Amino acid sequence: MVGGTADPGLRPGTLAGRQAECAAIAQALGRLADGRSQVVELTGDPGIGKSRLLAELARQAAERGFAVLDGRAQHSGERVPFYALVDALDDHLAGLDFRGPEADRDVLASVFPSLRRPGMENAGPAREPYRLFRAVRVLLESLASPALVLLLDDMQWADEDTAGLVAQLLCQPPRGPVLVALAYRWRQAPARLRAAVATARGDDPPVCVRLGPLSEAEAEVMLGGRGGRSWRRAIYRASGGNPFYLDALAR
Repeated sequence: MVGGTADPGLRPGTLAGRQAECAAIAQALGRLADGRSQVVELTGDPGIGKSRLLAELARQAAERGFAVLDGRAQHSGERVPFYALVDALDDHLAGLDFRGPEADRDVLASVFPSLRRPGMENAGPAREPYRLFRAVRVLLESLASPALVLLLDDMQWADEDTAGLVAQLLCQPPRGPVLVALAYRWRQAPARLRAAVATARGDDPPVCVRLGPLSEAEAEVMLGGRGGRSWRRAIYRASGGNPFYLDALAR
């Protein structure tokens, strides 16, 4: 995952099970390659593998030559407006030759520090939300060459500004090959974000992946033959099939 951290529930480079989920991701990327906008939603309990599946999405997208940007919502500390989007985009924008309208640059600079010019250091977020939404939407369209995959993790912690802007992007998605993938704990996510996914207006219906526990056979693959069979079965039962707990108990 570009700039991200995989769930610790799986050893690096391994993905136990999840064949159906990986197939759904591959199909979404295939439609993206055809120039169609896509929305992918990954939900599940803590430690169930949402971040690891985002990492797999990033890997497959990079193999196809798509631009991949990822950010994570802020869980603690002083609240920063639009944190997940800044985390995903700001470093990339720092090395970008911005060619959009100056008005768009100014409104984007109110959110993304890398676009600020001298004298704008203390600029606050734009007070015209629709102008900001339009500018971000155009920005994402400009980055979709040949296609853009935007991954936003831990969105149950998303601040109101981020949730509102992402909800708008799902209702009025960027034109062309842009895939927005969101991962979050369903019960804790902002209601407006969940509602926006349900009514997303991409070129195809959203791909909604609900991650459940691993099967015992999948857990066997993840444990890689460690310990005896009775030990592995006991570890599996105690973990409930949750990859994070499975790995923690095995350690």
